[in-house]
Amino acid sequence: MRSPVLNGDIATCTDTATSTSNVLINNRSVCTVITSAAVGAILGPGSPKVRVNNAVISVNGDSVAPHGDTVHGTATMVATSVKVFVP
Repeated sequence: MRSPVLNGDIATCTDTATSTSNVLINNRSVCTVITSAAVGAILGPGSPKVRVNNAVISVNGDSVAPHGDTVHGTATMVATSVKVFVP
């Protein structure tokens, strides 16, 4: 079980996740694979068993599309929710 990525969570490259999802956890939008980003698109793989607006939700450890040099080339998402976990 892993935590979902929410709007405002930080990637390992220190870029902030953004989401326009209308589904909230702790009053923050849930991020989805491909449609949400941390500068680069969140690539997943996400949690294929949980969908929001017909898109797979992003979870802790998901890859972020390369969007620059060094740390921006291999970034992953770091989810901060400690009360919600998904398969």
